[in-house]
Amino acid sequence: MNDLPQQNATAIDDLCRKYAASTGAVTFAVHPDDHIFNWLLSNPVFESHERAISYYFNDGKKSAGKIKRLIERFPVDAARPRFLEFASGYGCVSRHLLNAIPDLDLTSCDIHPEAIAFLNQSVPGTLQLQSEHMPLDFSPGPVYDYVFALSFFSHMPRATWSVWLRQLYAAVKPSGFLAFTTQGEGSRQYHGDPVIPDDGFWFSAQSEQADLDVNEYGQTIVTPSFVVPEVAAIDGARLVGLDLRGWWEHQDLYVVKKKG
Repeated sequence: MNDLPQQNATAIDDLCRKYAASTGAVTFAVHPDDHIFNWLLSNPVFESHERAISYYFNDGKKSAGKIKRLIERFPVDAARPRFLEFASGYGCVSRHLLNAIPDLDLTSCDIHPEAIAFLNQSVPGTLQLQSEHMPLDFSPGPVYDYVFALSFFSHMPRATWSVWLRQLYAAVKPSGFLAFTTQGEGSRQYHGDPVIPDDGFWFSAQSEQADLDVNEYGQTIVTPSFVVPEVAAIDGARLVGLDLRGWWEHQDLYVVKKKG
């Protein structure tokens, strides 16, 4: 967005206001480094900037609605559940969550300090938490009723995938839930239909996020033959939900409950 001519930038700003209003009077502000927003603007699948911006706001709202239904399906004994949105980015979903679930005690967490500052300024009612590049450096402090990671495990290499799974599980309260999505078999079409190794883990060092090391944050496809044993190996963890292609019609949703 930084490189757009002023005329286009003004038009985009107007469209953001339009779709922020139509999706629930959420904040219309978009950070210049919002990689999801910028990727959508440049994606040839959208015939215009308006279609891309409409998708950004409407898909964020749709994801917030899916999270609401997830919480309703897997309830916890808390009037105001503590919810950690891990790898939140610049708020594509965050800005819609409190509209969808007003009683949520929401903390948004991301690796980019600029994203944390932006959320603090632009998405009222949320707390912010800085993530870390290495999982063992991540210490969220208080535990949460829900930890949710949308498409984060779709990018982790083998060296950190399982470590991050355990770190995020450690941030869950007893009887709470860790939910996350992964690129699965349905995602192969977007990566040249690669052959998935027998262990169910495929990784390619490429990414749309130019500011992150592709060996640290690339493209990952996993199948249940990999994920299910990884969950089972964690003491007290129980896989209670698996929805193949349940997000964006190609990512798989896993729900793990922590022993009470």
